[in-house]
Amino acid sequence: MTFNVTQEHIDRGTRGNCSLCPIALSIIQTLRCKDVAVDPDGIDIYFHNGEAPSFALPNGCAAFMDRFDGCETVKPFSFELPL
Repeated sequence: MTFNVTQEHIDRGTRGNCSLCPIALSIIQTLRCKDVAVDPDGIDIYFHNGEAPSFALPNGCAAFMDRFDGCETVKPFSFELPL
């Protein structure tokens, strides 16, 4: 499944917060899930039904997170998760 991190996600994202970063906001908006945690080890998605799958961090996400958390300019991008 493709997830699109938009400029709105970037503008609303919170630096240093694994559940409110632009990547997490994109996943939450797309899947309407309960919560998401994004960190260098991967992505955990928490669904309302109790399911909590984990995924390896897709290509490009680590660099985006480093730039975003480092207050550097970032641009919208897309990534895939095997859902």
